[in-house]
Amino acid sequence: MTQTLTTSTQPIEITDAGSAPQHRPVASGRFLLTVTKASGILGISRAYAYRLVAAGELSTVRIGSLRRVRLSDLAAYVDSLGLIADPVSR
Repeated sequence: MTQTLTTSTQPIEITDAGSAPQHRPVASGRFLLTVTKASGILGISRAYAYRLVAAGELSTVRIGSLRRVRLSDLAAYVDSLGLIADPVSR
């Protein structure tokens, strides 16, 4: 059985593996990621991630001169992929 518990600092995944539950962080506890880190999570190149940002497909926020991707915007982008993807015929 797996449960996700959100604490004030970070979400924790709790897995009941026999006698003792195992706890491990689900995310790094950060709410904002660099575009480079977001590209790594998505498994795409940094250049392609910046193309998505320029096209308005991946939303970012600016903090001074820094550009960051909210975790919620990253999740929204991934969710949108299912809406626009064509089904694969077999």
